[in-house]
Amino acid sequence: MTLPRATILSLLCVPLALTACTPGNVCIGDCPDALGGDGDDESTSSPTDGMSSDPTTSATEIEPGGVASTGGASDTDTNTDDTTDDTTTGTPLCNIGFEDDFQPLDNCGDGVQNPREFCFVEGGSTGFDTSIVSAWPAAVDGGGVDILVSNFDHTITAMLDGPADTLDYSQQIWKSGLPSGRTITLTGAGDLDGDGITDVVGHSSDAEDGPPEILWLFLISPDGSLKTSQNFGVGPLAFGPAVVDFDHDGNLDLVAVLAEDETIVAVFGDGAGTFDLDPLGTAFGPHQQLALGVLDPDGTADDFVLTTETGLIVSPNPSGPMPVDLGVPALFHAVEISELNNDGRGDIVVLFDDLTTGFTTLGVLLRTEAMGAPQFDISFYPVRCGATVFALGDIDGDGALDIAASGPDNTIVSLRRGDGQGKFDEIVHFVLPSPADRLFIADFNGNGAGDVLAVDLAGGNLGILENTP
Repeated sequence: MTLPRATILSLLCVPLALTACTPGNVCIGDCPDALGGDGDDESTSSPTDGMSSDPTTSATEIEPGGVASTGGASDTDTNTDDTTDDTTTGTPLCNIGFEDDFQPLDNCGDGVQNPREFCFVEGGSTGFDTSIVSAWPAAVDGGGVDILVSNFDHTITAMLDGPADTLDYSQQIWKSGLPSGRTITLTGAGDLDGDGITDVVGHSSDAEDGPPEILWLFLISPDGSLKTSQNFGVGPLAFGPAVVDFDHDGNLDLVAVLAEDETIVAVFGDGAGTFDLDPLGTAFGPHQQLALGVLDPDGTADDFVLTTETGLIVSPNPSGPMPVDLGVPALFHAVEISELNNDGRGDIVVLFDDLTTGFTTLGVLLRTEAMGAPQFDISFYPVRCGATVFALGDIDGDGALDIAASGPDNTIVSLRRGDGQGKFDEIVHFVLPSPADRLFIADFNGNGAGDVLAVDLAGGNLGILENTP
């Protein structure tokens, strides 16, 4: 299957059918806000990139350009802009607009990936006969990053990218070893059996909407075919499985959290394809989302962050589970742990709806303490309303992580460019071939530049935006 390449993507630097948009602007808004507004206010404001909220004051007192500290006294930048709306009076904020900050197509077309160069061309979308359950990127056979797709007929389609820098996928269908009548959701990847080939893991459920009950690992051959599969019955899951060296022995393991009693379970690997299931004890209380990554000074990705109805919980750390107050009432959509400013300390990115202003916002939490209980500097970066998923990755080749955010209700993506110091002030918008229930950033065509994959579960489509220097 060859996905179309070719025409330059038409970026959203033109009027959109959104309230209060003007040529050259993309509106955050067209969303209701919690102050009683209906999103139809015609007022606009200066750009709100990098907004911060002081947790010690009203959540509506938003100032551009500052950060707020948590875990101690709050420090908020008092720099203000005379053109901003008076947000302390309850004026609806949903229609604040901002311009794209950079031109993605500068210096493209020479075949060389230059730092801070965005060269997206119009992507293609490949569809499946029925809706798909999940998709996961994994480089399993050379060339660019391959795409593994789980289907409702309990098969997995391996879309294998060849060695050329084109999106020309051959497909293999894995059928042996997969359970009849179960759907498989892919959740992670890593070399689990020490053969140098990336393997994938996931969970399955009895029915399309049933709870996941079984952990699955799929070991892959060098040609991208399925070598073997193993499964472990654990009960309904709240998170995972994720792939991590959980016991610090140099071999990758599978880690999950059970839904019923918040118990961590692990499948410990020996690095050669043998695995043992081990329940590890109670970890958490009620939560909405979980993320696993590196926060502790040991550098191992075995630390959790979870979202609750009241905020974030960082766990474990030397002081035990610790709440982190964002300073605003939030409805959380997604959370990830990453390293954003290259200081060796784990950082957090969380996507949420600010229930006071109506903004859909990326919260960036930069860890400020190397030892002991984590403390964070927090910055807020609005994105297009309705975004529910985001992806981290280096798209422009400058060594710094960028953030793309979108959602299943439209094909607009807000992409914020990182500066390597944990700031994401520059923004540009573009259109995906398909809506996004999941987003990934990886080099899918093997040319050395980061591309964007949107997984449209309801439509059964994969949409890819190529980054072609």
